Amino acid sequence: MLKFIEKGFLYGFVLGISLGLFTVPYKEVIVGGLTETNYFDLSDFIIPLLRVGVVVALVGAVVGFFLYQRSKKSLDWLVQALFATLINLIMLSNIVSIIYE
Repeated sequence: MLKFIEKGFLYGFVLGISLGLFTVPYKEVIVGGLTETNYFDLSDFIIPLLRVGVVVALVGAVVGFFLYQRSKKSLDWLVQALFATLINLIMLSNIVSIIYE
């Protein structure tokens, strides 16, 4: 079981960092008479990037846990999968709110 959760966490972290590179803003553009572009400091970019990576990694760990439960062929895996889907949707809404703060 631990192997499934660890793999889910690792794959989720890699996926989260990859998605975070595309979604976390790295610059601020001010449009007025002139266009001014300010690039964020590295710490202002890395912290939100790691936040997105860890949140997606936790989602991956939860998915890994439910994949393990499903591989055991338990009868209530469908209820657990629906619960996991609900939790994932809640986490996804948190990720969206973090990104667009």
